[in-house]
Amino acid sequence: MEEERVRRYKETLGRYLPQGTVEPLFVFLTQTNSVRLHITRERRTKLGDYRWPQPGHAFHEISVNGDLNPYLFLWVLLHEMAHLNTHKRYRNGVQAHGHQWQEQYALLLREYLHHFPAE
Repeated sequence: MEEERVRRYKETLGRYLPQGTVEPLFVFLTQTNSVRLHITRERRTKLGDYRWPQPGHAFHEISVNGDLNPYLFLWVLLHEMAHLNTHKRYRNGVQAHGHQWQEQYALLLREYLHHFPAE
């Protein structure tokens, strides 16, 4: 990514995420994985969504509602990232919120837990 695009991308992430999380999440979304992150309007039916790459479309897609507070935004983003990690590891052979996904989610939560308030 060119410098100006990187700066704008991180600036946008910073408007939605708790302080200190932008850099590692930027690396996960853009360098470790090829993720198109969509920050959407409020949706009543879901807070986020994950879609794996389709033929002719090389990107993972994650969407998160933009009306969430920073901690809930992070919580939902980690939830969707766990779906991505589960898909990469197991493909389509597991339940959406089965024990493989729970394991991936727990790993991410442990990594980011210190960014959440104690209560």
